Amino acid sequence: MSADLLRRAAVKLREHAEAASKGSWNNDGWEIYAGQPGIRADWIGETCAGEADQDAANGDYVALMHPPVALALAELLETVAGIWVPEHALAHYTARKQVQEQTAAIAREILREPQP
Repeated sequence: MSADLLRRAAVKLREHAEAASKGSWNNDGWEIYAGQPGIRADWIGETCAGEADQDAANGDYVALMHPPVALALAELLETVAGIWVPEHALAHYTARKQVQEQTAAIAREILREPQP
């Protein structure tokens, strides 16, 4: 684990979030919009799993993870990277060790890198 892993994930999140449609994203059941559907909303895409409940759940999830969420998550990763404590010094910092391990797991998922 290292702070560099968190910083790389934060950069990736920011790049994608800043390139995506701005504003809050919403879902009307299967279509995803930036803004309120029908009110000057940008169509983002649709979910087509083939089952109405799954389509709605997928759409809700994508809308939930709109760009402001990604930017906030990037800030969290940067913050934890800035207070990173080397592995050998973590014996006295149980809570910090958990935060570092959890944010490193998030970063690996964002970067699609294998977990150790």
